[in-house]
Amino acid sequence: MSLAGQLKRMAGEIAEQAQQRVDELERQLVEIETRKATIEKERATALLAPQRVEGFPVKAGSDYLCPRCWVENGAISPLHPIASQTSDDVLRCRTCHLEVAVSF
Repeated sequence: MSLAGQLKRMAGEIAEQAQQRVDELERQLVEIETRKATIEKERATALLAPQRVEGFPVKAGSDYLCPRCWVENGAISPLHPIASQTSDDVLRCRTCHLEVAVSF
């Protein structure tokens, strides 16, 4: 086989290898786009946090509210008392599981 023929065959093999990587590269792009969307959502939430804290209602009726659910999602989630091993009262959010210890 001539040198030109060998180089042509090598070029074809290199192109074939590159083509085989396309599926993996496309999978990586999907992962990156998914991660990017997650980061953009988290960023938007973080940008809203100072505004949300200003409007945090603290209580709804007689229930204290979860600050995390409010700041991160604008959601009203009551805190419920749970058993405690200490003298503190402990409140837990059933949505995000934040626990707040209240000392008296």
